[in-house]
Amino acid sequence: MCTFKISEDIKNLNTEHIKNNLLLYNYDTRNLKKLIKKEVDKESPSYVSAYSSFKGEIFENVIYELLLKYANQNDDITRFILKGPHQKRESDYNKSGLLIDKSLQIVYKSAYKDISEYDAMFFSKSSIYFVEMSTSKKTASLNKRLNKKYALLKVLFPKLNIKALIVLTEGSSGLKRFPSYCTIWITKDFTDDTLLKEILYNKDSKKDSKINLQSFKGRKFIETSVVHYKRFQQCNHQGL
Repeated sequence: MCTFKISEDIKNLNTEHIKNNLLLYNYDTRNLKKLIKKEVDKESPSYVSAYSSFKGEIFENVIYELLLKYANQNDDITRFILKGPHQKRESDYNKSGLLIDKSLQIVYKSAYKDISEYDAMFFSKSSIYFVEMSTSKKTASLNKRLNKKYALLKVLFPKLNIKALIVLTEGSSGLKRFPSYCTIWITKDFTDDTLLKEILYNKDSKKDSKINLQSFKGRKFIETSVVHYKRFQQCNHQGL
């Protein structure tokens, strides 16, 4: 039984103390900006899709930042993998293994090929948790992707219990269809349009010397390079 309970900050998407960090992530805003420049109807499928994608990126980073704070205060979390602006930048990227890719996401690669991606990952004494976040109310697609992610971690960490933390918003459907290894957290809807606009139009935020990263230090917060796991040959990927 998972002992991790959602915090009030995560439930309410409290960005009061993490806004500066959110400005330091990479965002793909090119498509949305083009549509805005062309004055495309905001009700059109192309605009709704682009806006929803951008909104989902920010939601993922909001949850990740709040999870960092959550992990810092929770003794049951023994290690937490850093990504985004928190991890060390390396000039050379590994071609295989559990690593941070060029988009600063947690991935498992084999011969440069992405096998699986994880929104966040942390450990307790006997388990590894992979985290998936989504603003979509329909969860069928997310649910289908979980088994592959679970199977990969089962191979990499055969001595640990594999668990998933799924973070969704109010009104999401299909919650009872998730596997038993999943814990579901439900947050309020992400409706902070002010924050979205600030990130969308703040082109020089990363160059602004006034914006400093609130970092998390200590033995608990780790790079992917120090994680020990069982490697396997590419032929084993067929079953994942």
